[in-house]
Amino acid sequence: MPNMTQWDAAWNSEGTVLTTQLDGLATSNASALGTTVIANDSSLDQYFAAVLYPGASLTPGAGAPYAALYAVPAIDGTNYADNFVAGSASEILPPGYLCGIFTMPASTAGRHRCACGPFLLGPGKYKFFLHSELGASLAANTNIVTLYSCNDELQ
Repeated sequence: MPNMTQWDAAWNSEGTVLTTQLDGLATSNASALGTTVIANDSSLDQYFAAVLYPGASLTPGAGAPYAALYAVPAIDGTNYADNFVAGSASEILPPGYLCGIFTMPASTAGRHRCACGPFLLGPGKYKFFLHSELGASLAANTNIVTLYSCNDELQ
């Protein structure tokens, strides 16, 4: 009989969930919904983490620059919630979809690799979008967000 729950051995890559949707994303704007579907209805992974890697060096604004990652569910397995507007600077983002925050050092130029997580996703299908408050626009291309997963393991 198992007597201890531990983390699984390692993070597994689920692949890139945002790419061209991030091209030139301006601060105070949300990206378009990604096209990659994370189908957690069969794998039933518990824990997720994500990495944001900008396509080029950028200088985040002063203060506390960040980008927020959101997971949009398809509750019925087909239709994704559409209660946000891509590119809108004045919308109210759905707090229940927030997965994590990527922070960057203020006013420091560089190609900062940022991570967030772990966070939970329930069973089902998800697509992602990013809301930027970085104080600078992302590069015109090659920006990526990659998703990773792992589970508990009974010992």
